[in-house]
Amino acid sequence: MIATNPDLWLHFMRAPFLPPWKIRELQMNQFRRLIRHCHENIPFYRRRMAERRLVPEDFRSLADIERMPVLHKSELKENLDDFFPGGTRKNRLIRFQSSGSTGEPTIFHASREYEILRGFVHLRSLLLAGVGIMDRQLRLMAEFRVQNRKDLLQQLGIYKVLNLSIGEDFSRIVPAILRYRPRVILLTPGYLDTLCDGLRETEAERIARDLKCIVTRSEVLYPDTRNRAESLFGVPVHDFYGLSEFGFVASQTEGSRGYCIAEDVNLVEIAGASLPDGSVEENDIVVTALYNFTMPLIRYNTGDKAQRSAGGEGPVRFRRMERILGRSDDFIVLPDGTKINPLLVTGFFADIPGLVRFRVFQESADRLKIRIQMRENRFPEDQERRLRHQLGMLTRGLMETDIGVVPKLDFDPSTKYRRIFRRADGDRVAAGYRNTR
Repeated sequence: MIATNPDLWLHFMRAPFLPPWKIRELQMNQFRRLIRHCHENIPFYRRRMAERRLVPEDFRSLADIERMPVLHKSELKENLDDFFPGGTRKNRLIRFQSSGSTGEPTIFHASREYEILRGFVHLRSLLLAGVGIMDRQLRLMAEFRVQNRKDLLQQLGIYKVLNLSIGEDFSRIVPAILRYRPRVILLTPGYLDTLCDGLRETEAERIARDLKCIVTRSEVLYPDTRNRAESLFGVPVHDFYGLSEFGFVASQTEGSRGYCIAEDVNLVEIAGASLPDGSVEENDIVVTALYNFTMPLIRYNTGDKAQRSAGGEGPVRFRRMERILGRSDDFIVLPDGTKINPLLVTGFFADIPGLVRFRVFQESADRLKIRIQMRENRFPEDQERRLRHQLGMLTRGLMETDIGVVPKLDFDPSTKYRRIFRRADGDRVAAGYRNTR
């Protein structure tokens, strides 16, 4: 049992510092348990393995995991009831729901044991980022209603956490932050931009006096957002990569480059090339949860993309991702099928004087619509010419560009922070992005 096994907790604390060969050994041992469980108890995987004439003994090394096909969200939704062992009572499980940024939320379930493990990985990620147990944490939650229930450690006064909803009026949030004097602020990159945009200089200085670091999560952290926050508050910004399905998968740690993958609890693959059947594209993040036996996900395509890391320094020995590139549907797709990284597109906006917010919509295969909010409600002609030229070079002249200035671009705090919206094959454009400067 995870919750009551002190040896297992000690193992999880030591795991980031183990030599790579030992980490691979631990992964393989746990994967063997998982694949045996799936073969014996999970109807979906029993069918999948039978179709390929596979048995648990065929998985002799971690490389053999590629004998299992990649799992997609559409398959999960279509076969949801077959991902549970027989006799599972779902009302006793923890229920998770994705943000629905792709159009329809996906439902996931986990045991309370697995949820405890997810919480521990989060705590370990904070410790590796330099957050102390005694540091006051302020969590700005992307929820309209939050609760501040204290767990046992908080009741004993070991650490303090204050949760605030970003749905609250900004004029109420700032005084609460100033009163609490947090050492660590955890929030989404979207709201970090909002915070930087809305704080007075004196308010930012007062917050910075006590602040130790900022932790972002749940959305892509763009370089200009990081640079702006670090300049304003004078502290490092550490980004965590996680998903509703798995909890925290990788995180930036103190003194290390890139995102350290929690390899002791997840197997993470980053596709080196696209497959002919279209099931995997280059840089896709594919994850296997090693400890979720209630609703196992083996080789699950997250829909996110990352750049591989060649290695790195620091005491943490886990493998790394160099950076998170975004979701597959954040990429601009040219008429010839070429995909353009969203960081290349949005980087053109970083140096536009007076820019408040922007949105980029791909409305069709050959048309981009860009809407910009400026402080003085006008976009200088020289800046517009420059932007059109840059986008024309990037898209090789294959796309028409419609640029317009609007009085205001609204932000829905309940949705994800996105810079690119793509309408593909008639699908609706996902909603809910704001960038503030």
